[in-house]
Amino acid sequence: MKKILATILLAVFTVSCTQVAVKYGSVNKNVEQAYYSSVSVVDAKGIASGAGTIVYNGVGKNMVVITAAHVVVSFTAKKKDIYIQPLFDGKLRKVVVKKIDEKVDLAVLITVEKETTTGYCAVLAGGYPNIGDVVWAIGAPSGDKGTVTKGTLSNFNKDKDDGVLKYRFTAPIFFGNSGGGLFNSKMELVGVVVSLNAVRMGFSIILVPGAGYAVSIEDTKKIL
Repeated sequence: MKKILATILLAVFTVSCTQVAVKYGSVNKNVEQAYYSSVSVVDAKGIASGAGTIVYNGVGKNMVVITAAHVVVSFTAKKKDIYIQPLFDGKLRKVVVKKIDEKVDLAVLITVEKETTTGYCAVLAGGYPNIGDVVWAIGAPSGDKGTVTKGTLSNFNKDKDDGVLKYRFTAPIFFGNSGGGLFNSKMELVGVVVSLNAVRMGFSIILVPGAGYAVSIEDTKKIL
């Protein structure tokens, strides 16, 4: 089954802060930590091309974000500046690429300016999830920032081309989820969304429902 990359889709500190109101209601407490630790990867006009997760955040420090390499390449290929827009405050921050590994399809971004206020960051899971576990994907499908979907971890997949371990999961995703976090029921980061599944039928490519892929947390930790 062919997979297509979704073109737009260390020490870690947990920092507390007051809940930030959203325009049409509050964020469910069950997903609050993961939600506010997520960012949209955007251009200077705030148009989202992907997503990411904050893995380091502290006053007087540069914020660190994990995302998908192909999201970053979509900017660098056009020589465009990259920005992030954290969901906890919605403010644009210019970032630069600290690390990138196109084989694994992961990249680490770091803000140009140091943080002046307290914000959220994700907690990394200590190990692999289990098949059948509930998982949550947070990203910007079709540019819709801060979109949350729920599903289960379906299987483990060892890519025959690059040998990278990925999780297959059923939480609905689309173009723009790339780079976003995959979280467990404890709201710990268990992976980074990098692709969705599709099959070719004649001249058409049909997206396979409930077939997203995320780089495992163990491979994610290696680049941090």
